[in-house]
Amino acid sequence: MNKYFTALICLFGYSSVAQIFYVEPTEKGFEKEITSKLDFNGYKLSRMPDQSDYTIKHHYQKNSKNYKFEGYITVSDSKTGNEVYRTEIVKKPANAFNGYQTMPQVIAILVDKQLLPELKNNNSKYKVQ
Repeated sequence: MNKYFTALICLFGYSSVAQIFYVEPTEKGFEKEITSKLDFNGYKLSRMPDQSDYTIKHHYQKNSKNYKFEGYITVSDSKTGNEVYRTEIVKKPANAFNGYQTMPQVIAILVDKQLLPELKNNNSKYKVQ
């Protein structure tokens, strides 16, 4: 009985440390890539910004001169609004193979190569559930 109680206390304490993230929606639905990858990697997600610890925003634009899409992701504290982390800007050219729409590829690169490694970093303040 004592073993089960100790295990329950440890699990309860471990789950209460996890941070909750809110991914801000975009007009074209690009946030689905971010939410699916965060959910797959075990991060707690919220549908309400006031119930989260951190807000993840995706900023993007299309450069009309050379048909390049560029974007970056910011993580800000939901309580204070202060920016905590910002990824580097990633640029990808649009071409016929991807239907002249490269934002899903840009988001995948940002999440896989920059955001998830920062969240998984041992020295980071973000915790997995």
